[in-house]
Amino acid sequence: MSLISSLTDTPVPIITECLLKRLGLTLWADRPVKQYSGGNKRKLSTAISLI
Repeated sequence: MSLISSLTDTPVPIITECLLKRLGLTLWADRPVKQYSGGNKRKLSTAISLI
């Protein structure tokens, strides 16, 4: 299973779910990014950078 930069033993899917919840993106998780608002795109960029 993939690990985040080998710095933690927490699997990426668990971290991803946590970030989606904290950033309020769970409702949009299954939608194409092109349908996101500008603010949600910025939130997604933040989540990606943290992973």
